[in-house]
Amino acid sequence: MAEFEQNQVSKTTWNWTASEDEDVAQKTTSHSHKKVLITTPIALGIAFFVYRVLQHTTMACIIVGISLFIAFSAFVMPSVYRSIDGFFQKLAHWIGIGMTWLLLVPAFFILFLPGRIFFLLRGKDPLRLKLLPDESSYWIPHPGVTREEHYRRQH
Repeated sequence: MAEFEQNQVSKTTWNWTASEDEDVAQKTTSHSHKKVLITTPIALGIAFFVYRVLQHTTMACIIVGISLFIAFSAFVMPSVYRSIDGFFQKLAHWIGIGMTWLLLVPAFFILFLPGRIFFLLRGKDPLRLKLLPDESSYWIPHPGVTREEHYRRQH
């Protein structure tokens, strides 16, 4: 009995005759190539900017060298590229965490603390945070709906 061979059109859509490992490796390699074809021109543009505008020849050469090595490794040495990409993804993750703490925590205190102090000085409590020990409940009575139109148009 002859072995079934899938035609090229259906392979493009879904290569169901290939093993899952081959399919995943092919998708990963394809994704790596696309990623490199997008990021390499960006890195070369940054190198051009550093060379022409900032007048830093050495730094521009370093940027070009690193970007071309990464592009070369994506096409010729995929395992090296995966290692490099994994390192940069972890680095980006930690930079993101650091920037979160460096930017968002001070921004919170710079933006919200003055507003809270302003409301405290004016004696306002719009969030009703003040403890009221004499009250039996913190329930706020809501006026009922008086018009039938409210149910027809709820926004």
